[in-house]
Amino acid sequence: MGAILSTRLPGWMTQAGLSVGAIGLALAASRLGRIAIIPAILHMVSADRWAGRGALAISVATAFALLLPFLGFSERGWLAVEMIAPALIAALMAQLDWLSLGGPPSRLDPLTYGVRRAAGSAAFAIAAVGAGLPNGAYAVAWMMGAGFFVMILTGIAIDWGFGTRLPHTVPPTTKADETQPAHITGLALAAILIQTSSGLYHLTPILWVRQGHGPAAVGFLWGLAAASEIGFFLIAPWLCRRFTDWPRILLILGGAGATIRWVLIASTASLPLLALAQMLQSFSFGASLVGTLALIRDHLTGRARAQARAVGINQGLQTGLIPALSLAVSGFLLQALGAESFLIMAALAMIGTIVALRSGNGLKRAV
Repeated sequence: MGAILSTRLPGWMTQAGLSVGAIGLALAASRLGRIAIIPAILHMVSADRWAGRGALAISVATAFALLLPFLGFSERGWLAVEMIAPALIAALMAQLDWLSLGGPPSRLDPLTYGVRRAAGSAAFAIAAVGAGLPNGAYAVAWMMGAGFFVMILTGIAIDWGFGTRLPHTVPPTTKADETQPAHITGLALAAILIQTSSGLYHLTPILWVRQGHGPAAVGFLWGLAAASEIGFFLIAPWLCRRFTDWPRILLILGGAGATIRWVLIASTASLPLLALAQMLQSFSFGASLVGTLALIRDHLTGRARAQARAVGINQGLQTGLIPALSLAVSGFLLQALGAESFLIMAALAMIGTIVALRSGNGLKRAV
């Protein structure tokens, strides 16, 4: 469902009569709300017996939000979808990341987490490509109707898979195996900057359509980006065995990849070069995500609710604060500067990379 909303929702909002500037403001408001919404949701669902029920509640609320444009709300309906559904989907993804941090039913081990995350990336890639194919008068209704049932089934599946189990059975780290990370503040700042450098990325469907690419090409590009994550997640175990300070190395790779990616998008309309830029999502998203979650895991081992809040705060900052600030003006920047507005993202990623480089080693403990 995230793939469908990412690739098609800006276009549907345009068709409903909203200007690019208004869409930018709507996306900004949606992301600004995540700063408080996601940590609060994760704090609530981290209580006993709420891991599965919380996911089901989030999924059901998302499902019904998708139907608002078809209940006579027109433009306001699409604005409501943007304000509600993406934030709840981001909260659901943050909950899954939190549940992977330690203990039953899964553990954020780079040797196994990458395989699980690769499966999610594959699903996103397939959905993104498929989302670009339907056209016609009833395409939107069919896609959102399908999304309604997908979200209901997602909530049921998570509730059934996790139930009341929480990742709180991991014993606290002892002094014998605990090594305090160096320069954690710098690495945390680098992670925030690199992950949130994607603030304008959600306007690429509008940009690429203006450059002459159709919905199928937009879906292909978004699908290719998700597919590239699979390759990274599969090589992540090798990287983590190779480098003792692998969280920092992953953040450096993520920042460098993001910088190159946004520069390419800002400077070309060529489909092959845009495809190359999208393949760099394996670093701009995949590497920075695993590195960030590793920092959270190793600092808050054995503290489930603290982990939940930390993952929620990271998700809120990553998909909320900086994207909100950038998206508040991005629609107007896109109108005024076109593709060159994406150089702002490159600058954020470059600063994050420099901060990671200057932060010294991250975790000096082999996995």
